[in-house]
Amino acid sequence: MEHEELWSTVIGQPEAVSFLKTASKSPVHAYLFIGPEGAGRRQAAYAFAGSLLVTNSQEDERHLQLAINGQHPDIAEIIPHGPALLVEDAERITREASRSPVESARKVIIVDRFQTAEPEVSSALLKTVEEPPESSVFILLADDVREHQITIASRCIRVDLPALSNEVITETLIQEGEKEDHAHLLALASFGSIERARLLSSDPSVINRYELWKSIPRRLDNTGATISSIVEEIEEQISGAEQPLISKHQLELEELQEREEAFGTRGSGR
Repeated sequence: MEHEELWSTVIGQPEAVSFLKTASKSPVHAYLFIGPEGAGRRQAAYAFAGSLLVTNSQEDERHLQLAINGQHPDIAEIIPHGPALLVEDAERITREASRSPVESARKVIIVDRFQTAEPEVSSALLKTVEEPPESSVFILLADDVREHQITIASRCIRVDLPALSNEVITETLIQEGEKEDHAHLLALASFGSIERARLLSSDPSVINRYELWKSIPRRLDNTGATISSIVEEIEEQISGAEQPLISKHQLELEELQEREEAFGTRGSGR
Protein backbone atom coordinates (compact mmCIF):
# COMPACT_ATOMS: atom_id res chain seq x y z
CA MET A 1 0.00 0.00 0.00
CA GLU A 2 1.29 3.45 -0.96
CA HIS A 3 0.75 6.64 1.04
CA GLU A 4 -1.73 7.99 -1.52
CA GLU A 5 -3.84 4.86 -1.22
CA LEU A 6 -3.89 5.37 2.53
CA TRP A 7 -5.24 8.92 2.17
CA SER A 8 -7.76 7.94 -0.51
CA THR A 9 -9.99 6.62 2.27
CA VAL A 10 -10.62 10.25 3.32
CA ILE A 11 -13.32 11.57 0.98
CA GLY A 12 -14.02 15.21 0.17
CA GLN A 13 -11.58 16.78 2.66
CA PRO A 14 -8.68 18.06 0.51
CA GLU A 15 -7.65 20.86 2.90
CA ALA A 16 -7.49 18.58 5.93
CA VAL A 17 -5.62 15.88 4.00
CA SER A 18 -3.08 18.38 2.67
CA PHE A 19 -2.48 19.75 6.17
CA LEU A 20 -2.14 16.30 7.75
CA LYS A 21 0.26 15.05 5.08
CA THR A 22 2.55 17.95 5.94
CA ALA A 23 2.01 17.52 9.69
CA SER A 24 2.96 13.84 9.55
CA LYS A 25 6.53 14.82 8.66
CA SER A 26 7.00 16.64 11.96
CA PRO A 27 4.08 15.78 14.28
CA VAL A 28 3.26 17.38 17.61
CA HIS A 29 1.86 15.54 20.63
CA ALA A 30 -1.90 16.07 20.12
CA TYR A 31 -4.48 16.81 17.43
CA LEU A 32 -8.19 17.59 17.63
CA PHE A 33 -10.28 16.59 14.60
CA ILE A 34 -13.54 18.58 14.58
CA GLY A 35 -16.47 17.57 12.38
CA PRO A 36 -19.69 15.56 12.33
CA GLU A 37 -19.67 11.79 12.19
CA GLY A 38 -19.61 10.62 8.60
CA ALA A 39 -17.47 13.54 7.40
CA GLY A 40 -14.35 11.39 7.47
CA ARG A 41 -12.79 12.26 10.81
CA ARG A 42 -12.25 8.60 11.81
CA GLN A 43 -10.83 7.71 8.39
CA ALA A 44 -8.57 10.77 8.59
CA ALA A 45 -7.44 9.70 12.06
CA TYR A 46 -6.42 6.23 10.87
CA ALA A 47 -4.76 7.57 7.73
CA PHE A 48 -2.81 10.10 9.79
CA ALA A 49 -1.93 7.45 12.37
CA GLY A 50 -0.67 5.16 9.64
CA SER A 51 1.50 7.91 8.20
CA LEU A 52 3.00 8.49 11.66
CA LEU A 53 4.00 4.84 12.03
CA VAL A 54 6.01 4.40 8.83
CA THR A 55 9.78 4.29 9.23
CA ASN A 56 10.98 4.32 5.60
CA SER A 57 11.72 0.62 5.83
CA GLN A 58 10.54 -2.60 4.21
CA GLU A 59 7.88 -2.85 6.92
CA ASP A 60 6.12 0.36 5.84
CA GLU A 61 3.57 -1.35 3.60
CA ARG A 62 2.59 -3.64 6.46
CA HIS A 63 2.28 -0.68 8.86
CA LEU A 64 0.02 1.16 6.42
CA GLN A 65 -2.19 -1.85 5.69
CA LEU A 66 -2.66 -2.68 9.36
CA ALA A 67 -3.44 0.95 10.14
CA ILE A 68 -6.08 1.35 7.47
CA ASN A 69 -7.68 -1.95 8.53
CA GLY A 70 -7.79 -0.76 12.14
CA GLN A 71 -5.52 -3.62 13.20
CA HIS A 72 -2.19 -2.00 14.03
CA PRO A 73 -1.02 -2.85 17.57
CA ASP A 74 0.44 0.65 17.98
CA ILE A 75 -2.90 2.34 17.32
CA ALA A 76 -5.32 2.29 20.24
CA GLU A 77 -8.84 3.58 19.65
CA ILE A 78 -10.87 4.46 22.73
CA ILE A 79 -14.63 4.47 22.09
CA PRO A 80 -17.18 5.32 24.80
CA HIS A 81 -19.31 2.29 25.67
CA GLY A 82 -22.29 4.48 26.55
CA PRO A 83 -23.40 8.04 25.84
CA ALA A 84 -20.28 9.68 27.31
CA LEU A 85 -16.56 9.30 27.97
CA LEU A 86 -16.20 8.36 31.63
CA VAL A 87 -13.41 8.60 34.20
CA GLU A 88 -12.60 4.92 33.64
CA ASP A 89 -12.16 5.73 29.94
CA ALA A 90 -9.70 8.48 30.91
CA GLU A 91 -7.79 5.93 32.97
CA ARG A 92 -7.63 3.57 29.98
CA ILE A 93 -6.38 6.42 27.79
CA THR A 94 -3.64 7.27 30.29
CA ARG A 95 -2.59 3.61 30.52
CA GLU A 96 -2.39 3.30 26.75
CA ALA A 97 -0.28 6.45 26.50
CA SER A 98 2.18 5.07 29.05
CA ARG A 99 2.75 1.84 27.14
CA SER A 100 5.66 1.56 24.77
CA PRO A 101 5.08 0.98 21.04
CA VAL A 102 5.12 -2.66 19.96
CA GLU A 103 6.26 -2.49 16.33
CA SER A 104 7.06 1.12 15.48
CA ALA A 105 8.62 4.19 17.05
CA ARG A 106 5.30 5.76 18.00
CA LYS A 107 2.05 4.93 19.78
CA VAL A 108 -1.11 6.67 18.47
CA ILE A 109 -4.15 6.99 20.73
CA ILE A 110 -7.43 7.85 18.96
CA VAL A 111 -10.20 9.04 21.29
CA ASP A 112 -13.63 8.99 19.64
CA ARG A 113 -16.58 11.25 20.57
CA PHE A 114 -14.44 13.43 22.80
CA GLN A 115 -17.25 16.01 22.89
CA THR A 116 -19.06 13.68 25.33
CA ALA A 117 -16.30 13.99 27.95
CA GLU A 118 -17.61 15.56 31.15
CA PRO A 119 -15.55 18.17 33.10
CA GLU A 120 -13.93 15.63 35.42
CA VAL A 121 -12.83 13.55 32.42
CA SER A 122 -11.32 16.54 30.65
CA SER A 123 -9.49 17.46 33.85
CA ALA A 124 -8.20 13.91 34.29
CA LEU A 125 -6.83 13.87 30.74
CA LEU A 126 -5.32 17.34 30.65
CA LYS A 127 -1.86 16.45 31.99
CA THR A 128 -1.66 13.29 29.87
CA VAL A 129 -2.51 15.14 26.67
CA GLU A 130 -0.38 18.15 27.60
CA GLU A 131 2.71 16.14 28.58
CA PRO A 132 2.47 12.69 27.02
CA PRO A 133 5.36 10.24 26.71
CA GLU A 134 7.64 11.22 23.85
CA SER A 135 6.49 8.28 21.74
CA SER A 136 2.74 8.98 22.09
CA VAL A 137 0.51 11.05 19.79
CA PHE A 138 -3.12 11.80 20.61
CA ILE A 139 -5.91 12.25 18.07
CA LEU A 140 -9.15 13.44 19.66
CA LEU A 141 -12.32 13.21 17.53
CA ALA A 142 -15.26 15.48 18.30
CA ASP A 143 -18.36 17.12 16.83
CA ASP A 144 -17.46 20.37 18.60
CA VAL A 145 -15.71 21.73 21.69
CA ARG A 146 -17.68 22.47 24.85
CA GLU A 147 -16.75 25.20 27.28
CA HIS A 148 -15.17 22.86 29.84
CA GLN A 149 -13.05 21.29 27.07
CA ILE A 150 -11.49 24.55 25.85
CA THR A 151 -8.32 24.15 27.92
CA ILE A 152 -7.52 20.65 26.66
CA ALA A 153 -8.49 21.69 23.12
CA SER A 154 -5.98 24.53 23.32
CA ARG A 155 -3.23 21.95 23.82
CA CYS A 156 -4.07 20.33 20.48
CA ILE A 157 -3.66 21.26 16.84
CA ARG A 158 -7.18 21.66 15.48
CA VAL A 159 -8.14 20.09 12.14
CA ASP A 160 -11.62 20.85 10.75
CA LEU A 161 -13.51 18.28 8.69
CA PRO A 162 -16.87 19.83 7.70
CA ALA A 163 -19.94 17.90 6.57
CA LEU A 164 -19.58 16.59 3.03
CA SER A 165 -21.46 18.24 0.19
CA ASN A 166 -24.26 16.41 -1.62
CA GLU A 167 -22.14 16.55 -4.77
CA VAL A 168 -19.20 14.77 -3.13
CA ILE A 169 -21.43 12.08 -1.64
CA THR A 170 -23.33 11.57 -4.89
CA GLU A 171 -20.12 11.20 -6.92
CA THR A 172 -18.63 8.82 -4.36
CA LEU A 173 -21.71 6.60 -4.39
CA ILE A 174 -21.76 6.53 -8.19
CA GLN A 175 -18.11 5.42 -8.18
CA GLU A 176 -19.11 2.69 -5.73
CA GLY A 177 -21.79 1.39 -8.10
CA GLU A 178 -24.98 3.29 -7.28
CA LYS A 179 -27.15 4.64 -10.09
CA GLU A 180 -27.09 8.42 -10.36
CA ASP A 181 -30.71 9.06 -9.32
CA HIS A 182 -30.45 6.74 -6.33
CA ALA A 183 -27.08 8.19 -5.35
CA HIS A 184 -28.54 11.70 -5.40
CA LEU A 185 -31.46 10.62 -3.20
CA LEU A 186 -29.10 8.94 -0.72
CA ALA A 187 -26.96 12.08 -0.60
CA LEU A 188 -29.99 14.25 0.17
CA ALA A 189 -30.98 11.90 3.00
CA SER A 190 -27.47 11.64 4.42
CA PHE A 191 -27.11 15.21 5.78
CA GLY A 192 -23.44 15.34 4.83
CA SER A 193 -22.47 11.88 6.08
CA ILE A 194 -21.01 9.36 3.65
CA GLU A 195 -21.40 6.66 6.29
CA ARG A 196 -25.12 7.38 6.61
CA ALA A 197 -25.47 7.38 2.83
CA ARG A 198 -23.79 3.98 2.60
CA LEU A 199 -25.97 2.63 5.38
CA LEU A 200 -29.09 3.87 3.60
CA SER A 201 -27.89 2.26 0.37
CA SER A 202 -28.33 -1.13 2.04
CA ASP A 203 -31.94 -0.28 2.95
CA PRO A 204 -34.33 -1.30 0.14
CA SER A 205 -37.13 0.79 1.69
CA VAL A 206 -35.36 4.15 1.57
CA ILE A 207 -37.14 5.14 -1.65
CA ASN A 208 -40.50 4.15 -0.16
CA ARG A 209 -39.84 6.39 2.86
CA TYR A 210 -38.81 9.26 0.63
CA GLU A 211 -41.94 8.95 -1.49
CA LEU A 212 -44.07 8.72 1.66
CA TRP A 213 -42.66 11.97 3.05
CA LYS A 214 -43.15 13.70 -0.30
CA SER A 215 -46.77 12.56 -0.47
CA ILE A 216 -47.87 13.81 2.96
CA PRO A 217 -48.64 17.49 2.08
CA ARG A 218 -50.91 16.60 -0.83
CA ARG A 219 -52.67 13.81 1.08
CA LEU A 220 -53.68 15.89 4.10
CA ASP A 221 -57.41 16.67 3.89
CA ASN A 222 -58.23 17.70 7.50
CA THR A 223 -59.79 14.34 8.31
CA GLY A 224 -58.77 12.16 11.23
CA ALA A 225 -58.90 9.02 9.11
CA THR A 226 -56.26 10.31 6.71
CA ILE A 227 -53.99 11.47 9.52
CA SER A 228 -54.34 8.12 11.27
CA SER A 229 -53.48 6.27 8.06
CA ILE A 230 -50.41 8.44 7.45
CA VAL A 231 -49.19 7.95 11.03
CA GLU A 232 -49.52 4.17 10.68
CA GLU A 233 -47.52 4.23 7.46
CA ILE A 234 -44.80 6.38 9.05
CA GLU A 235 -44.54 4.08 12.08
CA GLU A 236 -44.24 1.05 9.81
CA GLN A 237 -41.49 2.70 7.77
CA ILE A 238 -39.59 3.79 10.90
CA SER A 239 -39.74 0.28 12.31
CA GLY A 240 -38.31 -1.18 9.12
CA ALA A 241 -35.55 1.44 8.97
CA GLU A 242 -33.84 -0.02 12.05
CA GLN A 243 -32.72 -3.24 10.37
CA PRO A 244 -29.71 -1.87 8.40
CA LEU A 245 -28.39 -0.23 11.57
CA ILE A 246 -28.84 -3.45 13.56
CA SER A 247 -26.93 -5.36 10.87
CA LYS A 248 -24.16 -2.73 10.90
CA HIS A 249 -23.78 -2.96 14.68
CA GLN A 250 -23.64 -6.75 14.50
CA LEU A 251 -20.88 -6.57 11.89
CA GLU A 252 -18.93 -4.07 14.02
CA LEU A 253 -19.24 -6.38 17.03
CA GLU A 254 -17.90 -9.31 15.00
CA GLU A 255 -14.98 -7.18 13.78
CA LEU A 256 -14.20 -6.11 17.37
CA GLN A 257 -14.20 -9.74 18.50
CA GLU A 258 -11.82 -10.63 15.67
CA ARG A 259 -9.48 -7.81 16.72
CA GLU A 260 -9.51 -9.02 20.31
CA GLU A 261 -8.67 -12.55 19.19
CA ALA A 262 -5.79 -11.20 17.08
CA PHE A 263 -4.39 -8.53 19.41
CA GLY A 264 -6.05 -9.01 22.80
CA THR A 265 -8.21 -6.49 24.61
CA ARG A 266 -5.37 -3.95 24.67
CA GLY A 267 -5.49 -3.55 20.91
CA SER A 268 -9.25 -3.62 20.54
CA GLY A 269 -10.18 -0.21 21.93
CA ARG A 270 -12.22 -1.65 24.78
